[in-house]
This record gives sequence, C-alpha cells and structure tokens, in this order.
Amino acid sequence: MAAISRISIVRCLPFLTVLVGCESKVEADRRGVTVRDSLGIEIVESGAPLWVEATAWTIDPEPVLIIGDMEFDSTRALFQVNDVLLMDGDEVIVANGGTAELLWFDRGGNLKKVIGKPGRGPDELRVVRSVWRCENGAIAVNDIEKIVQFDTAGRTLASNRADQRIGDGARNISGIDHDCSRIVVAIRPAPRQTSVSDVVAPTWSLAWEDLVTGKRDTIARFPGGEVVGLIYQGRIRPQPFPWGNRPYWSTTQEGFTYVASSATYETRRYGPSGDLQRISRVNGRALPHNRPDRNVFEERRRLMVEAYPKSRTLDDILPKWGEFPVPEVEPVASQLIADDAGNVWIRSYPRSTGGYAGFEWDRLVEPESWTVFDPSGRWLGLVMIPSGVEVIRIQGDRLIGTQKDELDVEQVRVFRIRKPGAVLS
Repeated sequence: MAAISRISIVRCLPFLTVLVGCESKVEADRRGVTVRDSLGIEIVESGAPLWVEATAWTIDPEPVLIIGDMEFDSTRALFQVNDVLLMDGDEVIVANGGTAELLWFDRGGNLKKVIGKPGRGPDELRVVRSVWRCENGAIAVNDIEKIVQFDTAGRTLASNRADQRIGDGARNISGIDHDCSRIVVAIRPAPRQTSVSDVVAPTWSLAWEDLVTGKRDTIARFPGGEVVGLIYQGRIRPQPFPWGNRPYWSTTQEGFTYVASSATYETRRYGPSGDLQRISRVNGRALPHNRPDRNVFEERRRLMVEAYPKSRTLDDILPKWGEFPVPEVEPVASQLIADDAGNVWIRSYPRSTGGYAGFEWDRLVEPESWTVFDPSGRWLGLVMIPSGVEVIRIQGDRLIGTQKDELDVEQVRVFRIRKPGAVLS
C-alpha cells in the first residue's frame, strides 16, 4: 500500500505517548494504531494504513450514471453545480447554481422534475449553494439569504432567513442537522493587514444556529486561511496566497463536525454540543517545501487570469511571484468530506496546481488520491479518484462529483465505491 502523499511516515512508538499530558488507558495494536485518553479527549495515532490489497476500497473507473451527457434526456443545462444529493433508487437532485433551481433526475439521467424558481421571494431561490434531505423527507436548500424547505412535489414547507452577508467578513452555512431545525454557520471577521506583505490568519468560528430563534452555540474556533497584504487601488488588500495554510471542515447531519488544515493530516472531531471528542492523526511529519516550480506557478496564474477575461482586477489581486512567502513545509490536504457512514475523506494536495489548489476554476486532469479514516479515527488508506473529477459528496457506496467533457460542458457523474471485506475497527 502506498504511503500518504507527501507525508513522511514514521513508526508509531510507545514513547510518543509522553507528548500529551495526563494520558490514561493507552492501547496499541499490532496494526500500528495507538489510542489513548487525554483529559477526556481520545487521541488516535496511526502508524500505517489498515487496508491491505485485498480489503482496500476502489472507485470504478466508469460512472454508473452521467447527468448532462447527450445520451440522456437532460433538458436543463448544468451550470455551476454546487451540490448533489443522492435520493432513494439512485435518483439524483442537482443544486444548479446557474439557474437557481433544483433539478431532479431519475436513475437513468432523465429530468424528472424541477424544484424552486429564481427570485427574491420567500419561496424563491437567489442562489442554490447546498441541498440536504431532512428526516421528515423534506428537501432543504441553502440560499444566500435563507434556508427553504420543499416537499418532494416542490411545494414550499418553510422559509427561514439565514443571511450569509456580513460586510467585509464572511459567514457561510456549511451544514444542517437531521431535522433541519439548526444550521452550522462559519463566521470570520475581515482580515486586517497593517503593512504590505503582512501575513495574517483571521479566526473562524463554527456554531450551531437555530433557524427560528437565532440562538447560537459555538462548536469550535480555529485559524482561518492565511492571507497576505497587497496594494490595490491605493489600499492594502488581503489576498490568499499560493501554498498558504487553509482550514477545512465538514459537518454531518448527525451533528458531528470534523476540522482539519492543509498543513497536516490531523482531524479533530467535535460532538453535537461542541465538545472536542477525538483527535486523529497519521504518525508522521510534513515534508520541507523544496523550491517550488516557479514555471508551474506562473502558468497556473496565467490560466486563471485568462479564465475571467472580463475581470480587469484579477491580474492585480492575484499575488505575483515575490509578493508572498513560500511556506517552509508543503501542504498535504486541500479538501475534507465526512460521508454519511462517519468515514472522513481528505484530499491530498495536488502539486501540479502551482499552489492554487481548491479554486473553482481548478480542474485537474490527473488522478488524485484521498486519504480515508474510519468512524473510529483510524487511518484506512488511500483511494484513487478518476481523472478530472471534482468530488462533491460521498454517500454509501457512491462517490458523486462533477467533471467537464471535451467541450468543457459540465456533467454530474456518480461512481460506485468497491468496499471488499469487513472494515477493521
């Protein structure tokens, strides 16, 4: 089994337990997993993947469903697909941001119904960012201003204001609970640079927020993405810079929140009440950042500027070589997804992006690897994803993502995950 991408794995040794104070109940097994308790927080360290060749998960190279392919009766063009929800019987709901609609397709890829319509009214949609299924069967939609619930026939059941605009800061809705009564909000103040090239990482705050009362219960606080100060139109403006550290998080509808950063394969799990329950990590260290390829960086930057020819400011606000510090260690992660079974998937950082991984115009053509942790926090191994697929959701034995064809037309593709044997625990 290949080692984690760009992580130097070291063997899990008993003396490593002295690094955290007040441990008790230290457990180690022959598979290189050490579990200990530290002040009520479970620490899980993996020295090697649990999968062997016979038990490793794989993704079928060919999708079981393509939506947007000319072979299917997809009468609505897909544009700016922001989320995809797998329904019973392999039917699919697509959050189509370009038309502010939910497009419901049957298992053959044929358009079955359209839910919602663009507009500014309480039952209309301005932007379709996320879609969830509530325990009562309703479909909840994350609009830029509200959460709207529809029944499966498309009738509006509820509409609750949940504005995501807070001036120069950021407020994102990143999850919802099982009965769709509370949302997870991520709030970050505006970065404040005092000088050019000043690097800061404004703190993000995650919290559960009641949709009716607005009551907020904090889950976690952690450093946000690093930004650097650049001069633009006579002012110092904060901008993300290549290879800078970024946080990633994912919340399940059962109420568990997972937080990680691009700098390490360490994941923190918080319970429904915001208590830190577990820290899972691969027992290793990030590798030094050895002289990044400036030519790759320049080419990626050029492609991004060309992708938005009408934007006259993009070339000014994207940091140029020499305007940002190159981190001492390479990033190792660029996305995190918690699936509906409690497994945590972490996308390895793609080196070919020239430091610009995770941007919406970043469409990779080479296969990429995802590191998988099981529900108990143990490192299972790596899963290779088909070339060019941007993963959106993982449900059961299905991986759902978007991909552009040779004509640059956006498609939704559903792949089968092969899970041979029983998962060790």
